[in-house]
Amino acid sequence: MHKISSPRNSATTFTGPFSQIVPENFWNESTLLKGSYAPLRPYFARMNVDQLVLEFATPRAGHISGFDGKELGLGCVNPRTDFVETAEEIVARVRSASELVEPSKLFLNPDCGFGTFAARPMNEIPAIKAKLRAMVEAAEILRTSCADPS
Repeated sequence: MHKISSPRNSATTFTGPFSQIVPENFWNESTLLKGSYAPLRPYFARMNVDQLVLEFATPRAGHISGFDGKELGLGCVNPRTDFVETAEEIVARVRSASELVEPSKLFLNPDCGFGTFAARPMNEIPAIKAKLRAMVEAAEILRTSCADPS
């Protein structure tokens, strides 16, 4: 993992475009929901959708399981941290997921996106750009390694 320096690392003062004081536990993921998607599988199966877009980049999301033939938008980078996942880490995560979900049904995306609230930005622009670059690089590696040679 690569580190992007950020004011969040040394203090609770955020100096981004919406300068403010950020609560000390804002970046602490333990305050968020956690657990397996397994209890939701019956509901996912009944949903009339082609693709589920779910978080998997954070350990609190639980484990990947089959989703009854649906496409899976695989959360492969965590938008809440300054740590930039390497392309190799993302590729490993996707290869692990492809043991349970057909590779042609896997799509790469960040966990929950990089959406921002006016008073609480999710992350700094340099970290967001680096994470998206790593996702693109991972997608290129996967496309090359999974390409049909015929």
